[in-house]
Amino acid sequence: MNTGWKLLHAGVVVKDLDAAVRTCSLLGPVEQGKRQVARDEARGEVIMQFVKLGGFEIEFFQPVSGQNMVSDFLAKHGEGVHHLAYQVEDMEAEIARLDQAGLKPVEQFTGPTGNRICFYEPGNLGNMLIELFQPA
Repeated sequence: MNTGWKLLHAGVVVKDLDAAVRTCSLLGPVEQGKRQVARDEARGEVIMQFVKLGGFEIEFFQPVSGQNMVSDFLAKHGEGVHHLAYQVEDMEAEIARLDQAGLKPVEQFTGPTGNRICFYEPGNLGNMLIELFQPA
């Protein structure tokens, strides 16, 4: 059983970030976060933006170039929910616990502000990944 997991947001892969944000604004009042571009020489470029709708955050991703987790998901599954993100208190403990359960991370990294992020693809969740997030 997980300890101290807190749901943060849903990550959604889209082909057109502008259209996705416009559609959200038709549904109700939205708070738009700052648009960010993640660039990596080896893995290309992805545009990201958080939108808060009805008290819940959605993180939209649009692949721009290269081959990466986002572009691979779009090519294989089309647009849709990519992941649910949960904040955890102790990343190492959660990784060890999930490892004992037979789940291996598909990607893990430390972000530019020191946040730790780890993605799992546990299967049987409709192609959706689980993101564990531990703030710096």
